[in-house]
Amino acid sequence: RKVRSLPAKFPLSDVQYRQAMGSDDSLADAGAAGRLYLLDYEGLGDIAPLAPVDKPLTGTGYAYAPIALFARPKGGRSLRPVAIQCVQDPSRGPIFMRVDDAADAQAYWAWQAAKTTVQVADFNYHEMFVHLGRTHLMSEAFAMATQRQLAVAHPLSRLLSPHLEGAMFINEAATLLIMAPLTTGDVILAAPMETLQRECGRDRLAYDFYDNMLPSDLRARGVDNTDELPDYPYRDDALLIWGAIDRWVGEYVSVYYAGDGDPVSRIH
Repeated sequence: RKVRSLPAKFPLSDVQYRQAMGSDDSLADAGAAGRLYLLDYEGLGDIAPLAPVDKPLTGTGYAYAPIALFARPKGGRSLRPVAIQCVQDPSRGPIFMRVDDAADAQAYWAWQAAKTTVQVADFNYHEMFVHLGRTHLMSEAFAMATQRQLAVAHPLSRLLSPHLEGAMFINEAATLLIMAPLTTGDVILAAPMETLQRECGRDRLAYDFYDNMLPSDLRARGVDNTDELPDYPYRDDALLIWGAIDRWVGEYVSVYYAGDGDPVSRIH
């Protein structure tokens, strides 16, 4: 998300910023111009344990909650990585600066390791929160409501049922084959299975479905303005899909409902 300044837990200096972005830019100028973007995995919570975790099938595992800074150069269109701190507490780990030249092998491979830490954190965040909690578990509410509240011939049931087919079966299979102890989730994720289950539930219950509709999410993260951030493929591709679904579903529903206050309308 876009930030105007950096949090105290990420003490990047202006000298370090210029090292990555060039001497013609500064941390203060970038913040004032809205060119700083922070990727913070604090939300992983206990999925990123502070100590190594020993598991029967995989031995010792590690997971971290890194912070990564990106910036848009002056006059540039795309974000560039600036620095990564692999932990939330700066006293427990250094800040690694972007290194493009492999001539300094130690600094270069330290940067590669830091990038890997971010990728692993993103995998944990995506699989447990975005994929499992906010998609699979969220869809259960719609699957159950469609079956319990709408007749099979109801136009909304006809619209939703193909997309919900198998949802409950898949979720039950995941409960037994992925999220049970000594199964797939226990192998690919470092935190204890009980922690993974608890943190997934915490995030799911804290997640507001309506507040996180795509346009609202982009606006809240400060990445919706194409003038401020011209090159952001996730936004541009996602909005194309969002718009196509919105138009198609809107046209379908309008055949039967004139508006929100029209509960029966033309269904009969």
